[in-house]
Amino acid sequence: MQGEESSDDSDFLAGESSSSEDESVAEGEFDESDIDYESGEDPDKPKRKRKKRGAGGNKGPPRYDPLAPKRPLSEYMLFNQEMNPKIRAEDPTLPITEVSKKVGALWKTIDSETKAKYAEMAANIKAKYEEALSRYIPSEGYDQRGRLIKEDTPAAKKAKKDPSMPKPARSAYAYYAAEMRDSGKFEGTAQEISKKMGAAWKELDEDAKKPWTEKSAKDKKRYKEEIKAWEAKNGKKAKDKGKGKAKKEKDADADEGSGSSSSSGSGSSSDSSSSSGSDSD
Repeated sequence: MQGEESSDDSDFLAGESSSSEDESVAEGEFDESDIDYESGEDPDKPKRKRKKRGAGGNKGPPRYDPLAPKRPLSEYMLFNQEMNPKIRAEDPTLPITEVSKKVGALWKTIDSETKAKYAEMAANIKAKYEEALSRYIPSEGYDQRGRLIKEDTPAAKKAKKDPSMPKPARSAYAYYAAEMRDSGKFEGTAQEISKKMGAAWKELDEDAKKPWTEKSAKDKKRYKEEIKAWEAKNGKKAKDKGKGKAKKEKDADADEGSGSSSSSGSGSSSDSSSSSGSDSD
């Protein structure tokens, strides 16, 4: 698992990492901006099997877009981030699996008030992540949450082979970003421009965002109508093509989540897909 929180929201889009320090929540000193990931499993959540990548090491593009906002830490991972180094400091020879077990056991013993502190920090981190995600324009081959679109999945094959599918709706920020890129208002590298646009978007009030939110609302209405008509026309054909792969697709959806759509993050293309962040709608 990877992800970091920063006091500067733009760090999410830049993919920057923040350093971690050994501080205690119980003493009120833990800073939620100083986070890092350590291996460990949340004992409060059911375990699920993870698919291994192909033999011979990591081949092909990374699973997540390097320019996507870093995924947020859960309350348990914040706790693990704090306790993991303490346990290893006590016994450096302890295997990582045993360290994880100890962290899990400690998590089960802490009181609800302490857990609530971690939950609050996790909620703040997630809120900033979702805000950054609303400004994120996926790189080619990645969906709106920065996940690699797998070419061998039924959904990817259907989208690739069927050009008649309606074009996904775009978010308010996607319209704004395309317009700003065309205007040449922001200068620098693609990454620098993205950061500047994200910061400028954040400063706009709802009235200032209205031109783009109205475009997005109109586009979403268009997409909803078009996809409904497309599904009515192609539903049986798509169902027939998916026979024998239904279970595989269901498992993939459970693993990756729903609502994925492909888009390109380069230039001022109008092919950017709808953002799922709250501040862009």
